[in-house]
Amino acid sequence: MEVSIIIPVYNAAKYLEETVASALASTNCDFEIILVDDKSTDNSLEVIKSLSSDYSQVKYLAFSENRGVASARNEGIRAAKGKFILPLDADDLIHPEYCEKALEVISTREYDVVYSQANFFNDQKEWQWNLGAFNAQRIWVSNMVFATAFFRKSDWEEIGGYNVNMDKGFEDWDFWLGFVARGKQFYQIPDVLFYYRQLEGSRTCSANLNKVRMYEQIKKNHRAYFSRHKLSNKFLRKELRKRFFIINWSKRRGVKLRLFGVDIIG
Repeated sequence: MEVSIIIPVYNAAKYLEETVASALASTNCDFEIILVDDKSTDNSLEVIKSLSSDYSQVKYLAFSENRGVASARNEGIRAAKGKFILPLDADDLIHPEYCEKALEVISTREYDVVYSQANFFNDQKEWQWNLGAFNAQRIWVSNMVFATAFFRKSDWEEIGGYNVNMDKGFEDWDFWLGFVARGKQFYQIPDVLFYYRQLEGSRTCSANLNKVRMYEQIKKNHRAYFSRHKLSNKFLRKELRKRFFIINWSKRRGVKLRLFGVDIIG
């Protein structure tokens, strides 16, 4: 088994069959799909059981209580037989050639995390996701690697899995920082091979509301790295100021407080 595709599921019955179909279409790749139902309250589990019955590549786990996406990914990976892991959210899609092209890169052992260019999409349209190039400094203040990237199961074990004290999409960022802190290498395939469904009220849309709290937790999770590097160089200070609180004052305008580039007082 080369690849285990791990799909946490919570109330995603509407999109799940389409997502699994995109994974099943993967070319030149020996893979399994592990669906982890996080105590859905819709008919997701029924859809999961049906998919498992119809396709030999599809297996599933079902939680007896809601535990969150980090726990769901961890349990799915723990059960995985693949050497390489690909997390996939239950409403997103992958290109049929994603597995094939990623394996060509990661199998060389030159890189530890392999991802691609990506697009957003919804029921009406598809548009470009401008992620920017990977930067081992900048990722400490802003993530540029989405969750659906390939990595080795052995690295997941070394890092200790996804931190369950992270949520709202920040578990991905925190997980990649574990790779960066250990000097792991990232590679972005220059083709669009991942499609992120943009839903109203999605984790990404609402993520900024929790960013300060989550960043404080990231500093705790990676205390040794922050302590060792002190993150005090001019580049990081400048990046943090841009992304967190900026207070401007003038006699004409008074005090203006900006959070993540958005005026919230003034």
